[in-house]
Amino acid sequence: MANRIGFGERNLAQVNYTSLLNAILEILGNTPPSSLYRFCDDGGQLAIDIDEIAYSLATTQANMIENPCSSWKGIRIATTNLTESSRDDFADLIRKIRDRLQEYLGCLLQDHNFSCLASYLEFLCSNLLDFQIANNKKQ
Repeated sequence: MANRIGFGERNLAQVNYTSLLNAILEILGNTPPSSLYRFCDDGGQLAIDIDEIAYSLATTQANMIENPCSSWKGIRIATTNLTESSRDDFADLIRKIRDRLQEYLGCLLQDHNFSCLASYLEFLCSNLLDFQIANNKKQ
C-alpha cells in the first residue's frame, strides 16, 4: 500500500484549546518574571524555564482544564483543526501569552539595566569578526 498526500474528507477531529490556553495565561499571571527568565553568568545567556508552567498545569490546573479533544473518544493525537467557536479565541489567546512573556522579559531586562529587548539583543549577539579575533588570541 502506497502513502499518498492529498485532500480528502475533513475527518480530522476538531479541537478546542481555549481552556488550556486560559490556564497558561492564569499561571503566567501568578508567576513572577524572574522565575521564567534567568540570566546566566554575565548576562551573555538567557535561560527560559517553562518547567514551572508545565508542572503547574499538570498538578494544580489539570482537573480544571478541559480535554481539547473531548468530543471524540479514543483520540491520541492533536490537530489544529479548531472548532468554529474556538478559532478566534485561539489566535487571541496565543497573542496574549506572547505579549505577557514579552512584558515579563522587558521587566527583567530593565532590572538588569537594559533599556529594551533590542539593546539586550545587541549585547547578546557578538560580531563574528570579534569572535574570530578572540579565538585566534587563545591559540
